[in-house]
Order: sequence, then structure tokens, then C-alpha cells
Amino acid sequence: MPRQAILESLEALWGLGPRLSGAPGAGGVAWVERPHGFTVVEVGPRPLPGRGWRLYLLESVSLDSRRAARAAARLAGASGYALAGLKDACSHSYQYLSLREPSREGPLEARAGGGGLVRAWPLPATGRLAPGRHSGNTFRLRVRHSGDSHALCRALEALEWVPGYYGPQRFGVERPNTHYTGLLQALGMEGRLLREYAARYPLEPPAPPGDYESRALEAARSAASPWAAPHGWHRRIALDALRAYIFNRALS
Repeated sequence: MPRQAILESLEALWGLGPRLSGAPGAGGVAWVERPHGFTVVEVGPRPLPGRGWRLYLLESVSLDSRRAARAAARLAGASGYALAGLKDACSHSYQYLSLREPSREGPLEARAGGGGLVRAWPLPATGRLAPGRHSGNTFRLRVRHSGDSHALCRALEALEWVPGYYGPQRFGVERPNTHYTGLLQALGMEGRLLREYAARYPLEPPAPPGDYESRALEAARSAASPWAAPHGWHRRIALDALRAYIFNRALS
């Protein structure tokens, strides 16, 4: 398929209004240099109460969040770690980290192969983080362009909506089905959606008897109910994951 047709198909799939590829004078190739062209900063930690847990600000370059957190835990002599979210391994990221019973005081720093970097600074706060216990993320992209950069900026400003792009973590790590639930929601297959929410995946952490089932039923009720808000956050995430999955498949 010609390149222009591929671009137009992807833009139609994503629901872009004015087509960026058809904007006058916006020719050329644009790219983001990884990792330092892509910075992500986690906002507002909301730790849970927990004895022995210390909060840190974690900086990592070219490392996935868990690898960076494990390295920080080893440096601090901690017996465990917890994160509020996962960041792209191809980014320069800042996020919050809680370490359990660290035996070393002060800042931490280590370097890894391939230009990887881990640094962490203790904060005057305590508590244990858990998935989702933050207030969101902010992103900064530094885009390089081989053509007229001013024309590219004008074309971007003319877009009515720019879709979110997600890496594999949006599809889930322990429970890699977010894009599938988005497909079931889009097709209106409530019965299969209920069964999907009730299923367990092998890597999911254990939960007390009855606790997982009650949470799964509540999530399924919110997703499948015709009285639920049509643009609730859980539906937005699932549909964005479906778009990202299709987009990634098309590119690969």
C-alpha cells in the first residue's frame, strides 16, 4: 500500500480531524530521540499508610520502572519496593518509589549498561505506594524535523484532537487484557466482557478470598452497565488501549 494511503488510513482510524499529512508545507520526517527526547514525570503521590515504608523520588534513563526500582532497593538495602505506575523504558522518567525498611540513608545512584541510569532521593514522607496511587503523568517531547519546523507546528496546532499513544504497559503487565476489554466494549458484548473481568491471569498477585471477585464484579458492572457514564475513565483507558494496539500492529 502506498505510504500516503497508509497514513490516511491510520488517521481515519484514530479519528483525526484535519489531516496532518495533508497540511500544506508540513513535509519532511519528524522523530523523537529516545530516551532524552521523551521525558515523563509522575504527579502527586498518594501513598497508603504503612510502617517501615519510606518515599523516594526515582529518576531512571533507558530502564523499565521495575528494573530501576529493584536497583534502588539493592542500593538502599531495602527489603522490598512498591510503585504507583510503570514508565516507558525508552524514556527519561521521574516517578515516586516506596522502599521497605531501607538501611542506607541519603541519595542513591547507579549506572547500567546501554546508558541506563538510576538515581533516587529520599523524601520527607512515609507510606506504601500501590498501582494507581498517583495523580497522573506529565510528558515532554522534543521533536526533530527534517523539513519546515514552523509548518509542522502550524499543522499540529490545527489538529482538533491528538490521540494518546501507549506502550505495552497500557495493555497490562499482570493482566494484559485492557485492549481486549476495549474491543468487547466497542462491540457491545457485555456477556463476554463480564466473563473477562471475572477471569484470573497467571501473573496477577494473589488476593484474599472474595476480595478479587467483589472488585471484578464492581469493575464489570461499571463497564457493562447501560446507566454508567459513557465516557468514564475506565472506558477511556480501554478504548485508548484498543486504538494503541491497532496502531502498533499496523506500524509493525
